[in-house]
Amino acid sequence: MLVGLSMDASANFRRFPRGKNALMFEALNRRYGVEAVHHPALSPPDRKLRQLRAFHPDQNTWRRRFNLDPRTFEARTVRAKAMLEGSAANVLVLLHTLVAPPSDRPYVHHMDTTYRLTERFFPEGAPLRGSARARWLEQETEVYRGASALFPRSTWVARSLIDEYGCEPDRVLAVGCGANLPILTLERRRWDSQTALFVGLEWGRKGGPTLLRAWERVVAACPRARLQVIGIPRRPRKLPPGVEWLGEIRDRDRMAALFANASVFVMPSNYEPWGNVFLEAMASGLPCVGANVCAMPEIIRHGQTGLLVPRRDHGALAQALIELLDDPAAAETMGRAGHDIVSTRWNWDAVVDRMAPYIEHARDSVSAYRATEAR
Repeated sequence: MLVGLSMDASANFRRFPRGKNALMFEALNRRYGVEAVHHPALSPPDRKLRQLRAFHPDQNTWRRRFNLDPRTFEARTVRAKAMLEGSAANVLVLLHTLVAPPSDRPYVHHMDTTYRLTERFFPEGAPLRGSARARWLEQETEVYRGASALFPRSTWVARSLIDEYGCEPDRVLAVGCGANLPILTLERRRWDSQTALFVGLEWGRKGGPTLLRAWERVVAACPRARLQVIGIPRRPRKLPPGVEWLGEIRDRDRMAALFANASVFVMPSNYEPWGNVFLEAMASGLPCVGANVCAMPEIIRHGQTGLLVPRRDHGALAQALIELLDDPAAAETMGRAGHDIVSTRWNWDAVVDRMAPYIEHARDSVSAYRATEAR
């Protein structure tokens, strides 16, 4: 029996069966049984006070300063310990590093990045300085080194855990991730709509400005092409022709329909620890266009399931989009190849299969210890 710990409330698969990370715990539950997925949120008064202390006029920076505050980490740790008291589960599954697990049972840890990687590739996302930074790195390192197994989503993160945090290589396994939208049948799918789809919440980090510059060239070469932008609430004052600004969409069925009607998915991120939305696009049969940095080359196989371009290179991005939008046969070939990979490798049951030997080793070590204590 397992128990989960996540700062993402929607990871509770019983309450939010279609939540962002719920499918991982649902797959673990099918295999082992999951007692509960706890969300160690702070009390409203404590949260408000800590948010005020972390204030910044930019909302994304404000959120990061609050989440990465070592004192917030410590408060969440106290909350998590209280929530896990009385749990009968043998192994704890930790999602991301915003809390330290209690020391009364072994734990495994699934994550998509590390703080040191964020500092190097996206300094805006690493707001800590001085003693706060030193304390956070100390807390983060303790969590990593204390785990029975570490499950980074990419080998890019696995190398950071080993080289920058001193974790033992035999406890680190890049397991990937699963698509969080259903894997659709391609029986009636078409790739000739000349519609490119972008989904993201952080316009700058996700390469949005580069995409709009590229789109001016795309629409000149493909006059009927459309770019649908989802997730960004604030619309730029001026948009190139053919851009449809759809804002935030929370309806998963509507999202699935937009994926199903597009020809290509594009997200040329400047920094992308994993990019699960690429898997969702592939699950719908879409070829993907991304940047050749971070974990994106581990998801998109250049020339097979999509195209990779240099970061911030709007010319190369435009050429990649024109190539796929103007050639439905090539888009179909790559889309079907991506769909096959998601169906066999990038789904949550396959991810849990890769995690299983390490989870079972942790579980069996607890059983052996308890048997020895009982003698």
